Amino acid sequence: MPAVLGFDAARNALIMTDPGGESLRTLGEGGAAVAAQAGGWLAAFHDLSLRAHPFRPAGHLAWAARLKDAVRSGARLLPAPEDFVAQVDALTPLAGAARGSPACRAVTHRDMTLANLVTGGGALWGIDFENAREDEPLRDLFTLALDLCVLTPGATGRETALTALRQGYGREIATPQARLFLQQAFALGVWANTPVMPSRRQAARLDAAQWILGLGEPVI
Repeated sequence: MPAVLGFDAARNALIMTDPGGESLRTLGEGGAAVAAQAGGWLAAFHDLSLRAHPFRPAGHLAWAARLKDAVRSGARLLPAPEDFVAQVDALTPLAGAARGSPACRAVTHRDMTLANLVTGGGALWGIDFENAREDEPLRDLFTLALDLCVLTPGATGRETALTALRQGYGREIATPQARLFLQQAFALGVWANTPVMPSRRQAARLDAAQWILGLGEPVI
């Protein structure tokens, strides 16, 4: 186990030794095995604070409406703006189907990439925690799903990795309707933050997000 070296109260940061292994991003070509490991770790983390809470999409819809207005006014520039607006409009019926359904809240990581899961000492360690507030726990699962899709070529490989991720997570913490709504909203968030002339990494993330948007069924 990595040794605790100290605690910085001003930054609310625990300082520990490097566990000495590799991140799951480095091991990303492990595909389904890596995805299952990541899902299992995330489930254990969420279990520490997970609580039942009816699904409330209003905040997500208000956020999406602001983005839509910004795109239409030209205040926000992004690739394929009209397609983006159409996808935002599609959130409204999804919200109606999910509103009030059983779901959960938990303290989330909010940057749950494969690079922040590190092996060492026969265990898997999460690093780079900077959040102590509750949120949609499926946000973390989506971030891992996106990372896996960026690393995995082809629809078949992606589908296999995402199935393994969900099996590793092993929690049905929201209805399929709520999961689909959140999946689409989070994917639109990636699109909204992609510039018109994206870097290679930004373009890969957008491609993965648009692929997830096109599935039409929950994968988180």
